[in-house]
Amino acid sequence: MRKNIDKHPPLYINFDYYFYKDCFYLSEGFASQNFSSKYKFNPDEVLLDYFIFDIKKFTLENPSEIKDDFERVFKELVINRKDKVNVEKNGYSIKITDKKTEKTILESKDGQIKYLDLMNIKELEDDFLVEDKGLKYFIGNKLEYIGSYCLNYNTEITSISFPNLERLHWKFLEDNTKLKSIDLPKLTFLPSYSFIGANSLQYINLPSLKNIQDDEFIEKNIVNNKKLKYLNLPLPGLASDVLSQVIASGQLPLPKWTNNIINDMVNFKQK
Repeated sequence: MRKNIDKHPPLYINFDYYFYKDCFYLSEGFASQNFSSKYKFNPDEVLLDYFIFDIKKFTLENPSEIKDDFERVFKELVINRKDKVNVEKNGYSIKITDKKTEKTILESKDGQIKYLDLMNIKELEDDFLVEDKGLKYFIGNKLEYIGSYCLNYNTEITSISFPNLERLHWKFLEDNTKLKSIDLPKLTFLPSYSFIGANSLQYINLPSLKNIQDDEFIEKNIVNNKKLKYLNLPLPGLASDVLSQVIASGQLPLPKWTNNIINDMVNFKQK
């Protein structure tokens, strides 16, 4: 364990390749309020949110000792597959690709992870990249389960599409105001606080959803969402309930997204 590093997530770096605690953004880079707890990286080290990846030793350090499932996932994707991945370093940024498929696994810029493909990872445990501020592209084609507090307060992801996700725990992508699309065809249960604050949603595909833990998602992200263009909920059940709420709210003419619900209801009754 490194010395003189406080046990607090050193989230960012500045342009002199130091990282600090309690960072805030400046036009010329990143810095802390009192410039305390700085550490100069060696040429083989890069910061990945609050982890340090040594591309020569192929190790991932967790100087803050913060609980975060990214540590396990990164080891499975990269560290334990040293001979199967390529790592390209360019200044403060890195790109990691799979040698066999040539697919990008991870990209980071100035210490922030921007792109992450979970490849064959099927589960994310609790606390995965909590309060991440940089991840924009998040791929999880094999993902079946997501634990609590994963990526809550992420501010950059605009689209979520997990074709095999069946279970999701609470506070996933809480307070992300840029999220425009949710495509989770196998999800059956939506827990509290997940996607809360996603006031830019335009596309919602949840055809297998049976239960929603509270009404806030329906009220704020669906019924009172002026931007929503497409909504797919299961029939009979949630779709009928949502349409009833819209009619009761007096929203006339009905939003465009209700057309697919009405058509589905008609087709369902004709079967």
